[in-house]
Amino acid sequence: MPKIDDIRNHYKTVLEKKIFLSKNTILGVTYYIMYIQKAEDEEINFVETFSQYFPYYVWNEDQLETLNTSIGMQASLEKASKKCWNSPIVAKRKTEVNGIYGELFLDFYERVVHERKLIITYASRREYCNNMESKGYDHIGYLLNNNVLELVIGEAKYVSDISSAKKSLLEDIRGKSETDLGHLSKSYFEDFMSFVVLENKQFSDAEKQELKTLMHELNELLVNGTMTFLEYILKNNIKLNVVLFAIFSNDNTNHEDLKKYYDELYINAKNKIELMDICNYDIEVVFIPTKATSMKIKGKIDEFYK
Repeated sequence: MPKIDDIRNHYKTVLEKKIFLSKNTILGVTYYIMYIQKAEDEEINFVETFSQYFPYYVWNEDQLETLNTSIGMQASLEKASKKCWNSPIVAKRKTEVNGIYGELFLDFYERVVHERKLIITYASRREYCNNMESKGYDHIGYLLNNNVLELVIGEAKYVSDISSAKKSLLEDIRGKSETDLGHLSKSYFEDFMSFVVLENKQFSDAEKQELKTLMHELNELLVNGTMTFLEYILKNNIKLNVVLFAIFSNDNTNHEDLKKYYDELYINAKNKIELMDICNYDIEVVFIPTKATSMKIKGKIDEFYK
């Protein structure tokens, strides 16, 4: 039976550069991030990455450790992926309204490219046989930076064009109305992160051990009403990393020409974070433009599972 490290190594060495090939940034501006792939291979690269990573995105470590790789790692992951896709854990939604595509590639970016870790699994955010998308942030993770804990929250969009990406991400940041709160508001942050603490279902035993003390302290505070999650974050100066991630069709791969989109998302996120009184934070705006339309690539992914 494979070790989980063998699967992670496959993602790092075989799959990472299929989509996250060339990273473009602007000197001195940390939140401008764009990844470019080989246009002639992008459709097959998106399908291979999605299909082989899907079990890792949905299942936990205990399930993956039982994977039989006698037919080879790629074939084994693709076989498991089809089983996973048809399981009741995964929402059955129309392609055009299914958010799982963007969420998976954001998860890959965080856990493979960045090598960050997961706080709560996809399955733990889902309700049995409910075809609505998972509620809350699209990604919730953490990292240990010189043994100091940092939190990561991410929002993902896989849409037709950059204008749609900006509009959808701004709705997540600011909310759609006075009653539909943005994801970077105190009440939303408090409510969902309290759910995460009480759910307390990480991907692996190693992550459980690393977060054991934090979860115990937070549970004690939340149960007894001594301190809110946000108050705990502020008191301990825990850094918050916010990732705004979008894949869209765009012939222009010059990230400097997309400056206004980066800046508007960054400024709105910055303002909302600071309204929560958080001073220790970082924001990444990650764009992945493709030559093919989003529906064409998603359609190719869907064909894999038929």
